Amino acid sequence: MAKEKIFVSENKEKFYRLHEAVRDAFEQCEELEQLITGFGLPMTHEIVSDCLSLAKTTENRPKENCGTWVGMNDGQTQKEYEPVEVYTDKDHLDAEFSAMLKAIEDGQERPNEKQAKAESLKAEYTEFLDSVYGLFHIKLLTIDTKPLLKYFDIKDGHVVLPEDLGEQMKADAAIYTETDGGVEAYKLHHKLADGLNILFDLMKNGDRLALSGEIQKLFAVDADGRVSAATFDYDLFCG
Repeated sequence: MAKEKIFVSENKEKFYRLHEAVRDAFEQCEELEQLITGFGLPMTHEIVSDCLSLAKTTENRPKENCGTWVGMNDGQTQKEYEPVEVYTDKDHLDAEFSAMLKAIEDGQERPNEKQAKAESLKAEYTEFLDSVYGLFHIKLLTIDTKPLLKYFDIKDGHVVLPEDLGEQMKADAAIYTETDGGVEAYKLHHKLADGLNILFDLMKNGDRLALSGEIQKLFAVDADGRVSAATFDYDLFCG
């Protein structure tokens, strides 16, 4: 059985932040499309998602052509390691790149020509990744692409946004309650509000706006924080 989820209210501040994040990332997509097609990749949802998700991390990798001798006579070497920046979250990009390398390998050129083509493609792929990453990481400025990832689609080879984007973002930015305690508190809170309206309706001899503006006077709080009804002349207001 699915948990109950109750809409509480809109959250305009969160909506505006979400709207700005989607707008800022989407503004880079025309150039992103050019990079993708320029490298010969298909404009698919998976490829664009990888580009928007592209991240950098540092790994310790063995230095090339470098080793440290261990032991006196056994001739063994132990690799030295160095920190290297690598891109992550690009499985679909890597799959397309591997297919390109495979096409070179299966070609009719001489081995040295194949090797030269493969090395050139590897360098171009690195340049492509650098350019994609640079679209959303401009010096000290990082453009948050996560919101756009949720909403974008591909139509006729272009990144597009849904027509009902505003409504989707309003719904996603809104405040909800769905925990057992939250749902119970929400219902009780609104039941109390309904009860107060009934009480104010009964107090027909009083100024409703004045009463509702000073709700705290209808209750008393003891030293332990327990709430009770304040002493009230009901007949004066309700008779």
